[in-house]
Amino acid sequence: MKSQIKELLKHNFSSLAFYYRFLGFSIIWMLSMSLLVGLLDGLGLAMFVPLLQLVSGDNRKINPEMIGNLRFLIDGLNSFGLELNLIVVLSVIAFFFTLKGIAKWLEQFLRVVYNQKLIRNARLQLLRNLTNLNYSFFINHSSGRLQNAMTGEVWRLAQGFYSYSAMFQNLILLITYLALAFFANPTFAIMVMLGGGLTNFLFRMFYKKTKQLSLCLVSEQNSLQSLVIQFVANFKYLKATNRTKNYSKHLRDKIIEVELTNRKIGEIDSLSAGFREPLLIYILIVVICIQAYFLKGNIGSVIVSLLFLYRGLSSVVLLQSSYNRFLSFHGSIENYDKLNNELKKGVQQFSDNEIQDIRNSVVFENVSFAYNDKVILSNVNFRVNKGELIGVIGESGSGKTTLINLIAGLIRPGGGDIKIDGASLVDINVPSYQNRIGYITQEPIIFEDSIFNNVTFWDTPSKANLDRFCNAVRKAHIFDFIDSLPLKEHEVIGLNGANLSGGQKQRLSIARELYKNIDFLLLDEATSALDQETQKQITKTIMELKKDLAIVYITHNLDHLKGFSKVFEVANGNLIEKSNTNSSSHSYF
Repeated sequence: MKSQIKELLKHNFSSLAFYYRFLGFSIIWMLSMSLLVGLLDGLGLAMFVPLLQLVSGDNRKINPEMIGNLRFLIDGLNSFGLELNLIVVLSVIAFFFTLKGIAKWLEQFLRVVYNQKLIRNARLQLLRNLTNLNYSFFINHSSGRLQNAMTGEVWRLAQGFYSYSAMFQNLILLITYLALAFFANPTFAIMVMLGGGLTNFLFRMFYKKTKQLSLCLVSEQNSLQSLVIQFVANFKYLKATNRTKNYSKHLRDKIIEVELTNRKIGEIDSLSAGFREPLLIYILIVVICIQAYFLKGNIGSVIVSLLFLYRGLSSVVLLQSSYNRFLSFHGSIENYDKLNNELKKGVQQFSDNEIQDIRNSVVFENVSFAYNDKVILSNVNFRVNKGELIGVIGESGSGKTTLINLIAGLIRPGGGDIKIDGASLVDINVPSYQNRIGYITQEPIIFEDSIFNNVTFWDTPSKANLDRFCNAVRKAHIFDFIDSLPLKEHEVIGLNGANLSGGQKQRLSIARELYKNIDFLLLDEATSALDQETQKQITKTIMELKKDLAIVYITHNLDHLKGFSKVFEVANGNLIEKSNTNSSSHSYF
């Protein structure tokens, strides 16, 4: 029993510490209101015994002893020269319950405010860690788990806090009512407390099972979020191959699995709620009988104590119910804490030495990279100067994308050094370097928002920014298309640019990078998904940009690289310079 109590205290205080991280002393204010609600309610209830005496007694004279040790209330009123008649007693009751109503309103208001504060702070903490997360760390984590943590799990944290705060509030009310009951009739109160304490052991199995189901629910919801993300991301393929029904069946099974776990948690909560109050009423009946027939106690003080204990009984019911509901959300606390700690470990540290631009070159000096002991690049020496257009070819899996990731500072080399204008990338603030880089992938990054926001990344539509926007879309040769739209730059693009052609999406991607005011443009198979004519147009656009930028263009088709400054082939971990003049048509797959 001792170890169980210790484990219970450890569990409760760890949860309190978790919420304290986000809310600080705000929790104390909320709990103080609960204490005030209990005290005012108790004082108001105590005045009902004098009220009963007034309406039922023959001499209408109040006996202070009838409310036991709480007779100080009557003594206090007498000291102010107030005659205890019906109007005075009713006025005192109304006064206490009016104050209680105000305190209750403030308590509930603070709960709502702090609940929203918890959601905001929990999401912002995840967002900060995710924003500064090492790319290598990110790709090894489930996207479903990350999304579920930011949305579903944070919501469950808030629901857990609502139940946890309700549990503490009812605990404070219970302690307040028990203290008042004890003050009115100590013997009666002690017997009821002992009986009530015994019932808690009967509900331990409910608590244990709920906690286990909560952990299962978190895992199932992570899987569900991941499946939903993949369903949306791959919808075009699933629809084109008539596999939406197959995938939907898999998704439906997971939805039903989550529903069944939630239902089990609800069944346990309902079962414990149904048996809890009758059991406590039985205890009250037994104790009243003992007090009346065996101990011959003062029935007036028993009634006052009973009023407090009945209030306490309601608090016990709500406390146990809140605790069981809290346990159903406890798995989310563990999952959030675990993920947040993992993200903290993956936060990349950078030098404070920021750069304003890339003036001359990016140079690889004997750069090597391996993944799981498999060598991808070995002792690569490579230089890209401002104003050069560099082409890179190679078979799938040869290391072309790894080369791009190294240039972009997404991953760090296992050996050698990367230098930016002669300074090692290790000694540079990498985000400031990445500010000068544009990156266009095979699948263009399109956001479900207006064209202006897609290009400017939600910059304010000031005159200067509009001019800059127009300049970028002109250079990307998509100005005429935007100008032909009904809402022009305010036209909203569908999900993943579903209402745009492949070439239009790529031109928007180019415009976005040009708006950013970059020095270095990376293109990773940026035209491979386009038809031949569109590929030529996009390549021509890229050729026009080379005088202002350093450009690295990865492709599997050597024909796309005619007129490039240099062409390199990635093969067997090496980077080999090739001649690109009078090349024969050749593709790598």
